Amino acid sequence: MSLLPRSHGGRGWVWLACAAGVVHAGFSLYWALGGHWLLDTVGEWTVRLSYEAPLAVGLGLGMVSLFKLMAAVIPVAEAYGRVPWRRFWRAISWVGAVVLVVYGGTNTVISNAVLIGLIRRPPDTSD
Repeated sequence: MSLLPRSHGGRGWVWLACAAGVVHAGFSLYWALGGHWLLDTVGEWTVRLSYEAPLAVGLGLGMVSLFKLMAAVIPVAEAYGRVPWRRFWRAISWVGAVVLVVYGGTNTVISNAVLIGLIRRPPDTSD
């Protein structure tokens, strides 16, 4: 039992995050099913791999899509008390949030460092 009362005011934010997560998972599912629109935003290697090994890419991205969908939906279910082991799911959600913030922050810093010239791109990198 928590020492703090359960707030219902944050549920709107959980639903908003869920919607964003479902859209994000939808792109991975689209790519898993063979779509290529915006796939190059992930990286040139993903486009190349999607043509060289479409089944492996499809299975891999299908699993990624399922994981993203679970990451989007489970916090909503937890907010409404619909999942067992609520503390476990809350902890997993926080770990996932920290990983995503660190990953996204690192990519943002590195990308900006490349853009302003602090880091040089290898000569074989396409634009």
